Amino acid sequence: MQEIKYTSNHHKHMPGRRTSGKSAPHLLSVLTVLLLISAAATLGVFLADRVVAPALQRSAVRQALPVRTLVVETVRPSAAAPTATPEPAAQSVAKTIEFAQIDCYLLQAGAFSTQEAAQNAALEVQQTGGAGYIWPDTRLRVLAQLYTDAQHAQLAVQQWTQQGRDCYLYPCTIGGLSMDVTGLACQVEALEDAYQAWLSALEQTSALCDGLASSRVTCAQGILTLRQIGKNLDDAAQALSLYTNTVQDESGVLEGLAEFCTLAAQDVQALGQADTLPELELCARARYLGIQWLERWRGYIDRVSLRTTAARQSIAQQ
Repeated sequence: MQEIKYTSNHHKHMPGRRTSGKSAPHLLSVLTVLLLISAAATLGVFLADRVVAPALQRSAVRQALPVRTLVVETVRPSAAAPTATPEPAAQSVAKTIEFAQIDCYLLQAGAFSTQEAAQNAALEVQQTGGAGYIWPDTRLRVLAQLYTDAQHAQLAVQQWTQQGRDCYLYPCTIGGLSMDVTGLACQVEALEDAYQAWLSALEQTSALCDGLASSRVTCAQGILTLRQIGKNLDDAAQALSLYTNTVQDESGVLEGLAEFCTLAAQDVQALGQADTLPELELCARARYLGIQWLERWRGYIDRVSLRTTAARQSIAQQ
């Protein structure tokens, strides 16, 4: 019987025979590696679920939150700034203002008892360049010209007489006012300016009429002068009106003067638009305005005097 011998080449075709001898350590090594791989996988799942994922979630939450920048400023001592000088507070001033008595001379062309007769005479006077203003008095006086100077008034009477016209010099006096005024400097100044604007307008208009009547002033020049007079009066009225609602003025000095200058400005401005009038007609209308202003001024002074028990009145107080 032939004996069969096994060489090493046949060992790998018969694994069952390696469970004994040197085959056992190799199997143990393989099992150990497999267990380690399994354990590592289990540990990886644990770490991924319990450690890594929460950490990633917290990081995501932190990234989603708005970023706030904390700025810390260091306050360093600096050189002391120069102290600003406070503006002086508005202070009241006390001043005595005089509304001077007005002595004027009116050239009267006649005095009548009926309105119709007075109107007919007024039309005749206006055709010669006179005012033809009907002044209400004990009789209806028809006035031709206004003069603030006695010498010029006397000269006008001589000229009228030489022309064969009857005339009479009618003196008119309007009383003045003396007032102790207390208020801001700008208020007191506005009051004085308005009064001076009215007096200046009266004198300028009278001089203009003399120039128109003697043909020394053309109609175009007269219109320009009237417009300037109107502007001066309007500026004075506007400046004064700023204080009429902010001060105590029981006597009506401020409000009345502002109204007076406003009406006078409107009269002159309206006449300043009539640039196609002949010189005599423009002269007649300008003279009419001058006498009208004088009558208004008399009414203004009378109203103020009636509202006060004395000539002195404190006005323009805040």
